[in-house]
Amino acid sequence: MDVIGQNNQGTSDLDVVRDVVRLIAEFDKLTAHLSFSEITRGALHFMDERLHIARASVALVRTDGEGFRLYDANCDVRGIESGTIIPPGVGLLAKVVKEQRPYYRADIRQSPNKNEVDDTLLAHGFLCTFSVPLISGGRCSGTLNAAAKTVDGIAPAVRTVIELVAPRLGYALGMGMAMDALAESEARFRDIFDTVGDGIIVAEVSNRRLVMANAAICKLLGRSAEELVSLTVNDIHPKDKVEAVVRVFQSMVQGEQDHAMEIPMRHKDGTVVLADVTARPTVISNKRCVVGVFREASERLRREDEQLQVQKLESIRTLAAGIAHDFNNLLTGLIGNISLAQLQLDKDQQAWDLLDEAQRAATRGTALTRQLLTFAKGGVPVRTRADIVQVVRDSASLAASGSNVQCQFDLPSDGCAVTGDEGQLAQVFQNLVRNAVEAMPKGGVVSVKASRQKSKCGDEICVEVSDRGQGIAPEFLEKIFTPFFTTKDKGSGLGLAVAFSIVQNHGGRIQVSSKVGAGTSFRVSLPALDIREAAPSPSQESRIGVGRVLVMDDESMVVRIAERVLQNCGFQTHGVADGAAAAEAYRAGMVSGKRFDVVILDLTVPGGMGGREAAERILALDPTARLMVSSGYSEDAVMAEFRRHGFCAVLPKPYNAKQLCEAVHGVLQAIQGNGART
Repeated sequence: MDVIGQNNQGTSDLDVVRDVVRLIAEFDKLTAHLSFSEITRGALHFMDERLHIARASVALVRTDGEGFRLYDANCDVRGIESGTIIPPGVGLLAKVVKEQRPYYRADIRQSPNKNEVDDTLLAHGFLCTFSVPLISGGRCSGTLNAAAKTVDGIAPAVRTVIELVAPRLGYALGMGMAMDALAESEARFRDIFDTVGDGIIVAEVSNRRLVMANAAICKLLGRSAEELVSLTVNDIHPKDKVEAVVRVFQSMVQGEQDHAMEIPMRHKDGTVVLADVTARPTVISNKRCVVGVFREASERLRREDEQLQVQKLESIRTLAAGIAHDFNNLLTGLIGNISLAQLQLDKDQQAWDLLDEAQRAATRGTALTRQLLTFAKGGVPVRTRADIVQVVRDSASLAASGSNVQCQFDLPSDGCAVTGDEGQLAQVFQNLVRNAVEAMPKGGVVSVKASRQKSKCGDEICVEVSDRGQGIAPEFLEKIFTPFFTTKDKGSGLGLAVAFSIVQNHGGRIQVSSKVGAGTSFRVSLPALDIREAAPSPSQESRIGVGRVLVMDDESMVVRIAERVLQNCGFQTHGVADGAAAAEAYRAGMVSGKRFDVVILDLTVPGGMGGREAAERILALDPTARLMVSSGYSEDAVMAEFRRHGFCAVLPKPYNAKQLCEAVHGVLQAIQGNGART
């Protein structure tokens, strides 16, 4: 039966009070200024030695609220030793905590609801129990427990003492938990404080003494935290800048400005480091302080410089796009007329060779703009069949022209065709040869070799560009393809980065080997066309074309040349100047029964409808229309992903008569072969 506050007979109330007061005073004396764990041990020892409690224990509510953990006991009982977890709902403890009042059981054998803990106590001869809640701040965190081996074995005075001990223990528990929480909070704060990447300093306003410093500011200034907290604000800034810096901080503290840029900081070695700073007022230990957050400015300045370079390069790229568009239109007229003139001659005539040389020179002129067109990722390649030998020879010769360096070629006569963007591939080899030329300022020979080789990925065309310059230091080799990295005084750091990106976009790879004092070798590997694919198709110029071709271009000269070439090949042609006119001409052809078999659309028409919108209009009229897209240059991905936009072929400018006729014949052959538009 549960009994609360049962008195023993034969003892006066005055004696009981005196005993209680004396014992509590003794307990307070023994446990003053102790931690919770020390007070707990002291309380259990006090209950054992002074109150003669056979078994005294402390049970704490688990942090998750699920049951109790026996924190400590003056004697362990097997099954309920210190550290034992008591499940929720088992024993009297849950009732004591819930109701926050003591429970005394004179004889636990008479308890109607005995549990596992009771059975364990009885098994070890304990018959009487008393449990008191440990309360602090209105919250019950556990119980102080006593057990005796005789029925009604805990006297009222003893129970009173235990009830008076319990609040002291509860208070110590609350304080201990608060101190633990504070210590954890401080540790967490310190961890965050030292983990923050920005430097942080706290300084007193009155004397400018530094009172806190995190790891980042220690690294920035080359000092330990112990060193910094022994210094003042004056010690971490250049002497001639201190007052100006203090005025800036005062301005931020007063809310006149949010942050300051490029504040000079004095490193331990005397060097000056620039930092961007934000400051806020605070109070620490009743003292006015300033919290300053410092970020090294060099990284920001570097990013701004890079951004400025990118903006400049984008401006150049935009300018180059316009130049390339107009320049390639001019070259299309020039090359087209030359190739048209060649069609009037036999190949054994001297004029043929002169015109062929003029056409090659004009085609090489496009390389003057290509080096400005592709930055960063190199753009999406417009893939066509490319003779890599011719591309390498022309690009290397152009890159070395005007220098005191000679190119030594070792190139095969055939079998080196790839699928790729000739303009971008030319840029790769120009950059590599230009690097080689710059590596030999006193002149020399650049070796350029090409060969067809087998690899795990299939046949590859390998091009090797080697110089005999000073070579590249080992620590720089892994960085040379990084954008903006350069070891040259006037270099942009983009040449090799662009080359690397272009080669990757073509499914190839670029490798480098170098030895200081001996030279450098770059090796470019590209997937090779099958030899059967690589073989050029028979000349198309003499093939008689059948069908009607619609040509749209904003340059009248390009339209005239294209019409002459196609008419010379046997096609009927019609030329227009913009996309709207092309769509209307196609509609009129459908109405009149004179449908166009192929439509060539210039992608970019300044101030008018371009090829993409014209294609949409024509395909809306006739979903089976056969459209080709042509352009000298465009940032748009249409040239690379032309099929997604409804085109069945692409014709990059400048082009010659043979390329134009072959392209048109190719579209018509594909239709005849498939029986439908591709």
